[in-house]
Amino acid sequence: RLTLRIAELGTLERENETLRLLAHVAESMPGVTAPIVSSIQSSPYGTFMVGAGSEEGVGKGDLVLASASGDKGFVIGRVSEVSAHTSLITQVFAPDASTEAMAGKVPLVVEGQGGGNARAQVSREIEIGVGETVVSSRFHGLPIGVVGSVAADSASAYQTLYIGLPL
Repeated sequence: RLTLRIAELGTLERENETLRLLAHVAESMPGVTAPIVSSIQSSPYGTFMVGAGSEEGVGKGDLVLASASGDKGFVIGRVSEVSAHTSLITQVFAPDASTEAMAGKVPLVVEGQGGGNARAQVSREIEIGVGETVVSSRFHGLPIGVVGSVAADSASAYQTLYIGLPL
């Protein structure tokens, strides 16, 4: 019974931390808190469904944010279709989606790869470090990802930035 109680306590602590993060996002930005009701990973189109729609105040084009450890939130998508109690979200990093962004003061074009991943190419002379936050004016200057790795080939004039969501 003690092992069961310890497992229950761990579950409650994780749930409490999730609720704290949601409360932080709700306090810092206006909007609706909604559960994800379909798998983010399963769609080959870079879409997923949330359990809030027009009846809850969701509108087409609204931004969808997810919190990462107490920050203001990362943009993970935009509402593309709305029904009464559900909405279809198209991910920022959907396959073949392209977004103009900035990593530090460096402008770049981020190409979605699906699964919360993207890549961009910049000149080899430019220094961009792992962990650099990527923001986009298209999404009101909010963060859309973090540079996870940088690959440079001596035979190329460019280096490739691999960007992901820290969620």
